[in-house]
Amino acid sequence: MPSLETRVAELERKNAMTDGFQQHLIVLVPVGMADEELTSLRCNRTGQVWNRLPDETVDGFKERVKACVFAGDAPLLALVVYNG
Repeated sequence: MPSLETRVAELERKNAMTDGFQQHLIVLVPVGMADEELTSLRCNRTGQVWNRLPDETVDGFKERVKACVFAGDAPLLALVVYNG
């Protein structure tokens, strides 16, 4: 049976792997479309498409997409592509 110190060290190592990580949503916009209104995004991983709601701000739209992409067992990085 491992010593108490070994077991504590293993628990701390596992805890360190999950703590402090930030999830990042990267929005890819095609060249020449940077000034276009952001109205639709598609997830590069799942293919899911989100459309901006009426009266929804761009930041609110991105936060809504981010919440959906990172729900559950989510990656630390997700790519979404402008779908305009």
